[in-house]
Amino acid sequence: MKKDSKRNYGIDLLRIMSMLGVVILHNLYQGGILPQLKTSSPNWWQFWLLENLSIVAVNVFAMITGYVSMMHRFKSDRVLQVVFQTVFWSATVSVVLYQIGLPISVETVKASFYPVAKFWYVNAYIGLFLLSPVLEFGVKHLTRRTFRRLLIVLLIVSAGLDAGGNFFLLNGYSTYWLVVMYLVGAYIQLYPEAINWKPIAFLSIYFVMACLSTYLQWNAQWFHTNKWWFIRYTSPFVIVEAIAVFIWGVRLKISSRLVKALLKFFAPISFGVYLIDESNFYDVLLPKMFTGMIREQPNFFALRILGISLLLYLAFAMFDFVRLLIFKLYHVNQALKLVDHSGKWLIDKL
Repeated sequence: MKKDSKRNYGIDLLRIMSMLGVVILHNLYQGGILPQLKTSSPNWWQFWLLENLSIVAVNVFAMITGYVSMMHRFKSDRVLQVVFQTVFWSATVSVVLYQIGLPISVETVKASFYPVAKFWYVNAYIGLFLLSPVLEFGVKHLTRRTFRRLLIVLLIVSAGLDAGGNFFLLNGYSTYWLVVMYLVGAYIQLYPEAINWKPIAFLSIYFVMACLSTYLQWNAQWFHTNKWWFIRYTSPFVIVEAIAVFIWGVRLKISSRLVKALLKFFAPISFGVYLIDESNFYDVLLPKMFTGMIREQPNFFALRILGISLLLYLAFAMFDFVRLLIFKLYHVNQALKLVDHSGKWLIDKL
């Protein structure tokens, strides 16, 4: 009970929001809406605003890792758990799609058993996880002033360099960028009083920045730039949005027992939602699924995408809950811990 009383349910909410955001992003882009959406379309504003509200997902999830790492000891077996969970869902989804007769080749099914390269975030996340003990030690031995200066320089330089598509930043699709967001999350946890505003102020900043970014995308030709510049993970607009909604989440006070129970249930299985959605479901079932919405009249179709995304999130979450039960039944995580301990023993003997 004591442990539960210290639980930050806002972090759980942010985990869920992040993975729901990923599902929305995939539905909008891979689902065929954004690539074919013209500025003259009556649906342009609502779809791009939803995109701007959801694009914070990756940055927020990395900040959660940094925030939580300041409070908990590093567990190296977590890397093995992430890899095994990734292989499980990549292979399971591919085999099921093949068995029900969908257009997926035998070669693709075979490749799904070695999937880590396909999941860019898993690659970057593993890199971040392996670096986290060093990062944790480093930030805890920096003065607050030095840490703040480091963060400001990293954010300004990263956003500036990536404006030209610098190779090591990859628009945020890299371990380096997750490290930067990790450090932001760590700073917020170590110095929670840094910006002492009410949570509603941060939520307002999040919405205002999303609206501003959408407006600037609509008028991208004024700035002689591509509209995607405003919506990459390293964009100044996305960075401010992500930090604002993250601070709102960690400071949110949740009192409802029902809400707490739901958050506690869904948060641990949210990463599985991403793995299922990013699997061959993304390549086989999702392409151009929602393009018909572009030609229809603007009757809150963005809300329909939001509703569909929520249903997909719930379905995928329940699938991962079943996976969790299977792993517990067969003591998979205990076996991975044993492998981790054996690996450490062998390394120590070298």
